[in-house]
Amino acid sequence: MQDIITVRGFVATDPVTRTTASGATVAGFRLATTERRFDREAGAWVDAHTNWYSVSAFGQLGSNTAQSVRKGNPVIVTGRLRVRDWSTEDRSGTSVDVVADAVGLDLAFGSAAFQRSQRAAAARPDGADEQDGQGQAGAVASAGAAEADGTAAGTGDGYVTELPPALRGGDAPATPPPSSEEGDEADDDARGVREPAAAGAA
Repeated sequence: MQDIITVRGFVATDPVTRTTASGATVAGFRLATTERRFDREAGAWVDAHTNWYSVSAFGQLGSNTAQSVRKGNPVIVTGRLRVRDWSTEDRSGTSVDVVADAVGLDLAFGSAAFQRSQRAAAARPDGADEQDGQGQAGAVASAGAAEADGTAAGTGDGYVTELPPALRGGDAPATPPPSSEEGDEADDDARGVREPAAAGAA
């Protein structure tokens, strides 16, 4: 089992980037979270104990973290907690590490502008097109047709997300169009499709 933790604090060091033997990017930084408590004698909030974490972000998350996070930034980190003991010839201690699943700027302290990463679509194994009935070419063609009429949005990372009717700029009808044939109503009933009741109707 893994311990999942969410930490809210301030970046104590600029991210340091390295590359693993497999070519993956890893960004690491120190994160400090300081407890705040109310000092009744002083009548004010003061800093109390500070916890220190070593945060590691891998892959695309690591690349984006290295570009976006700087020392002093308030962040929220969610990831897997790892506590390990270490020792040298003259020193020993305990390291509290977080392998990040998500890193974000804490917008309680300021604003930020989001820019999506551009990633190529993942390669598909041989025969995958026959298994799901639609290959990458079909997906791209569908995306182009959908973008032409404004019903789909490309995510920029090799995936295409089709917007639901309610989010297509109000151009989708609120109710299904009236049927021109009497048999269509019976077909809809057989499929479990019902026209929404008018507002205020019982």
